[in-house]
Amino acid sequence: RGGGDPPPPLVDSHSGAPAASSAADSIPYWNLLALQLLLSVPYSYGAIAKMNEDWLLRAQPLKSWFSPGRPASLGVPLGLGTTWWWPWFIAWGGFAFDAAIVPLLFSHPLRPLAFAGAITFNYMNKLMFNIGVFPYAMLSMLVLFLDPHAFSCDPGAVRTRPSWHWWWMLPEWGPVTARAAAYPGVLASHLREGVKSSRPSPAPLACICRCAADSSAAAAAAHATERDPCSPAEFAERSDARGGWDEERGALGSGLAPGAECWNARRDTRPPAMPRTRPSSTRRPSFAQPLSLRQLLLLGWLGGLGCFHALWPLRHLVLYPAGVSWHEEGHLHAWHMKLRSKHGWVVVHAVEADGLRTDFSPSHDMYITADQRKKIIDRPHAFLLWVTHLAWLHMAAGRNLTSLHAHSCFSLNGRPHASLYGPPESNLLAYLGRYELIPPFGTTAVGKWLMPISPAQMPQAEQCSRVPPPEYSGREMAASMRDLHLEAGFRTVGSVLLASNGQPAYMQRHTVVDEELAGYLARAAALRGDDAIE
Repeated sequence: RGGGDPPPPLVDSHSGAPAASSAADSIPYWNLLALQLLLSVPYSYGAIAKMNEDWLLRAQPLKSWFSPGRPASLGVPLGLGTTWWWPWFIAWGGFAFDAAIVPLLFSHPLRPLAFAGAITFNYMNKLMFNIGVFPYAMLSMLVLFLDPHAFSCDPGAVRTRPSWHWWWMLPEWGPVTARAAAYPGVLASHLREGVKSSRPSPAPLACICRCAADSSAAAAAAHATERDPCSPAEFAERSDARGGWDEERGALGSGLAPGAECWNARRDTRPPAMPRTRPSSTRRPSFAQPLSLRQLLLLGWLGGLGCFHALWPLRHLVLYPAGVSWHEEGHLHAWHMKLRSKHGWVVVHAVEADGLRTDFSPSHDMYITADQRKKIIDRPHAFLLWVTHLAWLHMAAGRNLTSLHAHSCFSLNGRPHASLYGPPESNLLAYLGRYELIPPFGTTAVGKWLMPISPAQMPQAEQCSRVPPPEYSGREMAASMRDLHLEAGFRTVGSVLLASNGQPAYMQRHTVVDEELAGYLARAAALRGDDAIE
């Protein structure tokens, strides 16, 4: 909000703007505060997530990313990306930035430093890691921390800092003056609007009037009669004509807004004399009135929004076993960005009712892109979606699938290799569509189809082969995947893969357990003798 006016209210839409302004010139302060707090969440929880052994004490996975020839190291100018100290600088510098940027952004004196740091940090993220739209989004949201008058639409507005706290970007309510205490309506207006700055107003106007009802009419009448509407005599005459002090509204007459006051700024910097009629001492001051239902609902909504964003990123500490970077339950929406790097392989062993056994692997699926393949292999959520698609292909091909078993071997942040998906006897068909369902809707997948390895239990020696065993032939798995798609009715027209209904394959919802697939899984459970899906 521009022009040196007080900050908008926290829960009340009444802005008390000058008569020449409209209600559209300002917004309630809680609108701005909610967006600022949302911007603070990724940075604050990013710092919490970085407080782990791999990031701060081993500089992993940064060391592997900034090894010679890797894309991340090539994106660093002057060849600094290949130096031994660069991963450590990024690890500790990134942690310090995430921990300090929010207080710096809220601080008036230090905000220029925060803007420079945020621009540099997000630019380097884009340069080194190319993490999509995130850097652009965080940079664009920096405008939320500019002074409200920075983008004033009125070219003649006075460019003065509003009544914010001198250090933090929060409204400065200020002390209650004796005059405000004597008139509850004025005090209530200040509590809604924010106390007017005690510094003299630099406005070049001869008269400062904050009358809400008769702005243009009063000005026109004063000009026609050559009377000064802001003189004490005119002020008293107008207040008498409007019936004196209105106890219900806390205002002078029915035509003035709460807190209305008029005086001549050239001749008297103090407000005019008080009205003759004062409120009864037996009435409750207006500033002590309870909040309305709308205000209570608004505060409840803001409180719920804040609690959700404060607690949801920490759910992995309560709902799931340790090792979120390994099994990734609770990893989504927790701001654990760029904290883990897994390398390895996975093969899915399909068993049908007639005894036919076939191996499939996302590494040899020619119908997915390279980016999809990279995520499917080492991210359990994406892997389970791919397995769901694999089950749907068997259903569309008319095959009586009974079980799917995963064999894998992965390394987390340069540690020795171990099995991620397993144990081998677990049947993935029993868990399709049920990833990371919080209690009471579901339970953790760790110990069922994900191996329970916490950071303290990471192996000190290799537990499995770094490369797939010879019995898993890449050529045979690619041929099996192609034959399965053909049996399911897929065909390729040019460079587009079409489903059996003639629509592009990417438009199908084959990764969702719908009613048809749920019936197929129930029949598969009956074929293998299970009473129900686990």
